[in-house]
Amino acid sequence: MKVAVVGGGLTGLSAAYYLSKKGHQVTVFEKENHLGGLAAGVKVGGTFVDKYYHHIFAGDRWLLDLIKEVGLDGRLVFKKPPTAIFYQGRTYPFTSAFDLLRFTPLNFVERLRFGLVSLYLKQISDGQKFSQVPASNWLKKFYGPRSYEIIWEPLLRSKFGEYGSDVSMAWFWSRIHDRTFSLGYLRGGFQILVERMREEIGKSNGTVQSGVSYFGSGRGSDRTLFDKVIVTTPLPVFLGLFPDLPVDYVRDLETIKFRSALSMILILKKPFMNCYWLNINDADFPFVAAVEQTNFIPPSDYGGKHILYLGGYYPQDHRFFSVKKEEIFQEFLPYLKKINPDFDPSFVIHYSLFTNHYAQPIVTTDYMTKIPPLATPLKNVYLATMAQVYPQDRGMNQAVKLGKDVAEIITK
Repeated sequence: MKVAVVGGGLTGLSAAYYLSKKGHQVTVFEKENHLGGLAAGVKVGGTFVDKYYHHIFAGDRWLLDLIKEVGLDGRLVFKKPPTAIFYQGRTYPFTSAFDLLRFTPLNFVERLRFGLVSLYLKQISDGQKFSQVPASNWLKKFYGPRSYEIIWEPLLRSKFGEYGSDVSMAWFWSRIHDRTFSLGYLRGGFQILVERMREEIGKSNGTVQSGVSYFGSGRGSDRTLFDKVIVTTPLPVFLGLFPDLPVDYVRDLETIKFRSALSMILILKKPFMNCYWLNINDADFPFVAAVEQTNFIPPSDYGGKHILYLGGYYPQDHRFFSVKKEEIFQEFLPYLKKINPDFDPSFVIHYSLFTNHYAQPIVTTDYMTKIPPLATPLKNVYLATMAQVYPQDRGMNQAVKLGKDVAEIITK
């Protein structure tokens, strides 16, 4: 078959890779001048740094299988980097069960309860039964009101804003169930996986084009150039490409809402903090996480420089998406000193800003009823986008799985 894949992120490239391996003639269209989508990177010290912070969990089997299949498993490194929580002006280690026992904002009984409930969620194999249960209600009941207020409510609020209280417990279950203390990374950045996939698709006579918009741009007759079309763009982009979609179908998809993401990368002369990942649980901060990449992967990989991410999720109309990066940087600076009083702006060599308006679907308790199938109402047109990932949190592993799933459906 001749197959068009619209979008050159991990889902689109995975679909193209698996289809091309089966002998199908695949053409990937990516309107940006680079491939990778949310997995794309920029170079620092001769090495790619991901635009948005990423790591791999030990259970991410679809991503790990793909990395091995394309011969990059030698670049994988797994560690247990230190993580922490910033709460009421203080940083608390939060990497191990021992750290939990020393987390003094909770009393001893609350800490013990926290560990037991988390262990219980780990043992549940199917979290779909939680789909219609608000996570906020369940967490308050079983973890207790103090644990919810200090640890879990800031997560829901920072991720989903005003919708946090209606987020499905199924989504929360997957975060506890699927995640591991052992974290992996692909030395050289995930952009090298993207480039290797491009090479492999080319070896199978596929074509990957960047800087090229989708050929049809809404002209339905162009679909006849291909036997199948897979669209991996965000939902609003997909809806704009095909004006002949049924009205009811469009209306249903438009009920799925998103939060935008912001990632600021600071290139530093010296280390900033003592942990890899710091969750910010103070509501007044303008960012929700500080991630020091070089407390996981050594600075030597980046020419001796230190890499710090600051990021968060915001409403799509947030002012951060209409101002210059310099203004955002100046707003972030005082909060960096709250985390590290010794921090000085002179430590910053350079900084970059990246944004994505469709980074996080809002997975409310009715979300399962909204998820569209991979096959669309249009003949031979398929949809594979992060809005169809559920109950798992969207990420690279699920992106690869989604691309593989749509390739298998088309092959059948």
